[in-house]
Amino acid sequence: MISPQALFSVAGKNVLVTGGSRGIGLMIASTFFHHGANVLLTSRDPKACQEAADSISSSSAASNKVHHVASNVSTREGCKALANHTSDLFNGRLDVLINNAGASWGEDPGYDKESRESGKMNWGWDKVMDLNVKGMREVSDNNSDSSDAATSSLESGVVTDPGRIINIGSITGFIPQNAPTHAYEVSKAAVHHLTKKLASDLAPRGITVNAIAPGYVKTRMSSGLSTGTKDG
Repeated sequence: MISPQALFSVAGKNVLVTGGSRGIGLMIASTFFHHGANVLLTSRDPKACQEAADSISSSSAASNKVHHVASNVSTREGCKALANHTSDLFNGRLDVLINNAGASWGEDPGYDKESRESGKMNWGWDKVMDLNVKGMREVSDNNSDSSDAATSSLESGVVTDPGRIINIGSITGFIPQNAPTHAYEVSKAAVHHLTKKLASDLAPRGITVNAIAPGYVKTRMSSGLSTGTKDG
């Protein structure tokens, strides 16, 4: 009989965590590493990535590795470059993709004439949607071949160890919060529906896609929701 520890073990798995240099992403990357996974964490800030990787690995003498690379997953080019780096690093096999990178922009509703005419509201919405939704889709798509390679099947066709994509959504994708974070909340609602769509698309390839909807977590981003853009 397989023990629960063996059944849910991530030892030896290859894991990519976007937005992995702080907050929820850093917690996820650290947890995977300390349970035996090889982790690649990424964010836009090279220094933050280096510091995060060092903080994770400094207390461990384990044989698994934590790697880091700076990337911009709000652009198609950045997503493709990250996928190529991940494939090279993990020899074409990615067991788990954690789509955590995200931004929130603390904006007013844009009903006043000045906000509409300045274009400030559109800039904020574009920034949030490009990263939180379009970037998530691009990262998932560009890494799907590596997720295919990680999927194990029996001869009968039953998938025994699927490649996994886990999207970090938010409870605000279901319940509006009392803050001027319209773009963020709408983007997280889109994340949860995108997750369902990707799950349907990738199921025939043996790749599972799920989303997590955290409530309030005290991070640098959440502390600045009403004052400006904070990126993960």
